[in-house]
Amino acid sequence: MSYIFNKTNLAIIIGVAIIFGLSANEIAQFVKKREAFARISYQNFTEQLQKTYISQEMCEQTSRHICIFETCDFIPAGKTYEEVCGENFEKGWKPTNEVIPEIYRNLLAIRLDIASVSRRGTLEITPRLNEITYTSVYGAGEPTTATKKITTNDGTRLVSKLVLYDFLGLARRIDQPVETNKRYTITLLTDPEQINDDSQDSSTISLTCDAASCPREIIDVKNDIIRLWGGLVAEES
Repeated sequence: MSYIFNKTNLAIIIGVAIIFGLSANEIAQFVKKREAFARISYQNFTEQLQKTYISQEMCEQTSRHICIFETCDFIPAGKTYEEVCGENFEKGWKPTNEVIPEIYRNLLAIRLDIASVSRRGTLEITPRLNEITYTSVYGAGEPTTATKKITTNDGTRLVSKLVLYDFLGLARRIDQPVETNKRYTITLLTDPEQINDDSQDSSTISLTCDAASCPREIIDVKNDIIRLWGGLVAEES
């Protein structure tokens, strides 16, 4: 595998040579060092994807990939453990090929809004604080608010589901509905200072759909958020 000679890296090498007036021998040494560094970086990255982790959170934070729990409990008759599971198999969380986009790694909040004719409720998850806050307003009355703790893994599992359901793609494809009796809105609030993806031009990504015609993926995420709160909310009763 070549680590150096692509257009981008070749341009960098030429630029460095021009700026510092490097000789041919110095350029060759620079290339060797850069190749060695690239090999080490690639090896470290590969090792991260092959490791087994004790938790989903640790696995996804380290590998930046969606992780699944792998086990190997069934050994057919006539087969050995090594034949079925692999010689060095370890039970635990392992990265898949599904990369977690940068925007999901820098979430400030995941918010669910439930709006009906007379009620409006909001469930907001703050991953960095491991908290979920429920705010409910009936008519023109005063809002009531309560907060409870959730686990880090609760937030990790929810983010994984948003990635696998391609929430960003759904948000781009679904048209905003007209005023209806009941609507669901899921919003992702991100830290704009931590986002380096030029294709993402907003720190807020939102999707609204009519309760009667929301995609099943959004209904599933909505139900998960309500479960994290611990049961029914007034707007769903």
